[in-house]
Amino acid sequence: MRTKTPGPDNLIRNKIRKIFSLAAIFLLIVFVISCAQKSHIHNGSSFTPEGWKKIVVFPFTGTRGSTYLATEAFTFHIKAKEHFEVIEPKTSYATIHTLGIQFEDNVITIEDAKKVAEHLNAQALIMGNIDVLKKDRSFDAVSTVKVIDVHTGRTITESIRASGLKVKNSEEQCVIISVGNTSVDINEFLVGAAGRNITAKEVQPADKKEKAAGDLK
Repeated sequence: MRTKTPGPDNLIRNKIRKIFSLAAIFLLIVFVISCAQKSHIHNGSSFTPEGWKKIVVFPFTGTRGSTYLATEAFTFHIKAKEHFEVIEPKTSYATIHTLGIQFEDNVITIEDAKKVAEHLNAQALIMGNIDVLKKDRSFDAVSTVKVIDVHTGRTITESIRASGLKVKNSEEQCVIISVGNTSVDINEFLVGAAGRNITAKEVQPADKKEKAAGDLK
């Protein structure tokens, strides 16, 4: 019995089906990765800061050659200055050396970062990281920024954002855009936190509150 050989039209159709199947799988992988890169780990929308007045920003860690640009881009975009006193990275960097803290490749532990923040009388700190990924002749970058409450050492909000560029681009473009994306999230959090911020004047011991209530009678 002779086996029937597929005709030219069938071969072409089979190739097209294979191409579309591979393309669908590829698009699904890209979608899953992009969603993971753009997700929020914590949004901090229910957090009520107590007595936040100063926020210290630390230099970015991550891919060598891109950390300085990422730090500068984030400092430029941050709008917290309208609501809090923002201590810029150059000051936190100088304080790190003043306190004799190890700071190789901009890497610092949260405990050491808290020491710097406390030395500067800051109630919150911001830490960021930039990872640059080379794709053929193009680039992508992922920026991660977290806001930490100094008193508790707890991460209140964290944003992870990719540049999302689909065309040929430079490393600098990707870094600036991904950092800009995370700064939007952090600014949104800080504006909300400023509205919920309990200042030192509002936090009163119970005996003072009772005395104040008695004076009103």
